[in-house]
Amino acid sequence: MRQNRARIPVDPITGKYARVGVMDRGPVPQIVQLLTPRRVEPPTGWTELWSDQICRYRVAGLSIEQCAELAGTTIDILKQHFPQELANGSDMIKARITSKFIGKALEGDVACMIFYLKAQGGWREVNRHELTGANGGPIESVAVTIDAERLTPEQRQILRLAITKANKDENDDTV
Repeated sequence: MRQNRARIPVDPITGKYARVGVMDRGPVPQIVQLLTPRRVEPPTGWTELWSDQICRYRVAGLSIEQCAELAGTTIDILKQHFPQELANGSDMIKARITSKFIGKALEGDVACMIFYLKAQGGWREVNRHELTGANGGPIESVAVTIDAERLTPEQRQILRLAITKANKDENDDTV
């Protein structure tokens, strides 16, 4: 017996089966409005329309690889024909983000102000750790003299091992 199965919708962007209907997702994302039909082969002559479209792809935040895929060509051909558009689109999105960021800083967002001053104003945080002795004075060092003649043979052996280990540790740190 054949069961009645609901038809699983296909996502128009990825071409994969969607778990929920396309209409269930809400409004169509803005990036979908920017997409144009894919080309199977690179066009023989690039038009002004493609130049504008590549710039729009970059402004939308797409990588060069994604732009090449949407244009139906390779990254090398895209870089060869549209170097200015790729750079301009990237610069335009950076300018938009910077503009909004500075606007937030000017509105009083303290985190944005601090970040901007650290990045552009030369501000920096310095954490200094100082080791001091008692009451902030200098660290006192104590010299200890051991009279090995008064030690037992077992104590001398332990002392030799401790000195050898200390020398070995000191040499390992410098290597």
